[in-house]
Amino acid sequence: MCQAQYEYITCYISDRIVGFRPFLRAGGGSQVKAYIYGHTHAWKVEEDSSGIQLINLPPVAYVFRQGEPSGWVRARLKSEGMRLELRCVDQTHGAHGQVVDLKWRA
Repeated sequence: MCQAQYEYITCYISDRIVGFRPFLRAGGGSQVKAYIYGHTHAWKVEEDSSGIQLINLPPVAYVFRQGEPSGWVRARLKSEGMRLELRCVDQTHGAHGQVVDLKWRA
């Protein structure tokens, strides 16, 4: 189980506490497919070197940088991955409706 607030992240593996970055460097265990976090006010999806999907959720209201989207993400899980769709508060924002298809690592 991983939990996070802001960029302070703690992971528990077999009742042992490890930092998230060392956890990622170690590959995180094959059962870890994605890490979803927020509080950074920046919508971003990327994949780390071991194949774990890193999903930074957008803010719902206040954005730190003008032009960034605010809203929520609709997620649909599939056996082979996940589909994310960005739903912006301002539906005229260029990123509104953006779809990202993620594929799980093996």
